[in-house]
Amino acid sequence: MSGLAEPLPIRVKGPFGVYGAAEADGTRRVVLLADPNLPAAEASARLDAIACAHEALGGGMVPAFVRRGQWQGRHYVVLASDGRCDGCDVIQTLADVGERVPYAAAVGLLTAISAELQRAHGTAAPSGRPHAVGSLSLTSLLFSDEGRPWLLGFGDGFLAAAMGPYAPLAAPELALGEHPSPASDVFALAAFMRTMVPFVELPAAVSRVLRGASHAEDGAVADFVRSANASVWSLPPALRPSLGTLDTAFRTMLRILRVTPDALAHARFVAQVMTRESSAGADRLRVADDGSWFALGAGPPQRIASRAALRRIMLRLLASHEARPGDALDVWTLLEAGWPGEQPDPESGSNRVYAAVYALRRLGLRDVIERFDAGYRVRPAVVVERAAAEGSDAGRRPG
Repeated sequence: MSGLAEPLPIRVKGPFGVYGAAEADGTRRVVLLADPNLPAAEASARLDAIACAHEALGGGMVPAFVRRGQWQGRHYVVLASDGRCDGCDVIQTLADVGERVPYAAAVGLLTAISAELQRAHGTAAPSGRPHAVGSLSLTSLLFSDEGRPWLLGFGDGFLAAAMGPYAPLAAPELALGEHPSPASDVFALAAFMRTMVPFVELPAAVSRVLRGASHAEDGAVADFVRSANASVWSLPPALRPSLGTLDTAFRTMLRILRVTPDALAHARFVAQVMTRESSAGADRLRVADDGSWFALGAGPPQRIASRAALRRIMLRLLASHEARPGDALDVWTLLEAGWPGEQPDPESGSNRVYAAVYALRRLGLRDVIERFDAGYRVRPAVVVERAAAEGSDAGRRPG
C-alpha cells in the first residue's frame, strides 16, 4: 500500500480487511482493504460511501478520511486512526484474564458512543439522510495502545455487518431493506449495551434489576430498564425515543446511582488490560502443558485458555525452541499449527498468523517471540519451564 509501512491485520474476515499501518513519518493509520474476491466496482462504491462519511464526520471518535488508493488492483481507504485492536480482542482478553470493566468506565464509553452518533445524526449524507450506522458490533470499535476508542461503521451502515465473525447488533428494519437512521441507531446502541453486561462490574442495584430480583430502593433503575424495553424493543422506528431522550433518562439513573461516566477511565483500563510489559523476567517463561496459561519469571499467569489458535501456535514455537534453539518456524508451519487442516488463501493465512503472533506479543511475549529468518522463533536465551495445566506452581519442570 503506497506510502504505508508495518501493515498489521486487526480483522481480516469479510469483504473488507482492517489493518493498522504507519506513514513514512511514523504516523499511525487504519486501512480498510477490499477482499480480492469482492468485485472491484462494488468495492469502489462501498469505499466511496465510507470515505464520504469519514470526510464529513472525522473528529472525536470517528477517524477522519485521509486518502483512497489501490494496491494490487484492490481498493482501500486510509483513515486517521492509531487503532491497534478491536472490541473483539478486548472482550476476549477480559474473558481470559477474568477481569470486568468498572461500571463508570463502561458507561463512559457508552455515553461517548451515544454522543458521537448524535453528532452524526446532525449531518446529512449525500442522499439527504442523516449519517447513521444502523448496527453496532464489537468490530465497530477499534482501540489504540493507549486505549483510545475509534468508531467505524459509517457509510450506508454496511461496514459493521461486513467485519468479522461477530454478528452486528442491527435494528430489525435494516433486514427489511430500510436505510440506517437515527431510530435504528437507538436500537443498535441499546442492543450493544446489553451485550456488554457480562463484561462489566455492575452496581448491586443494576445487577438485581437485570436478574429480576429488584428491591424497593431500586425503583429508578427498574423504571429505566422497563421504559427502555417498552420503547426500544417493542415500538416501530418512528415511535422510538431519540438517542438524546434515551441518554437523558440514562444519565438520570446514573445520578441516582451516584455514578459519573468516565470515558478516560475506560481508555486507561483497556490500555492496562491489552498491554502486557514483558521485559521483567523475559528470560524465564513458565507455561502450562496445554498452553492454557503462561507467566514470565515469577509474574502472575496470563490465561489464554479460550484462544485455541494462540495456544497451539505458542506451543509449536516452544516445541521448536526446546528441540532446536535458535531455529525459526515459517508462517505456513505456524498456520497449520494454529488452524490445522484449514487451507485459506495465502494472504488470509499469513494475516491470521501475523495477528496471532501480535496478540501473543501484546499479551506479554513481546521479548520472548521474535521475527527471524522470514519466520518467528522464541528468543534463544529464554528458558522454558513446563507446569501442569491447573495452578501456576504445580508440576514445574525446566524445558
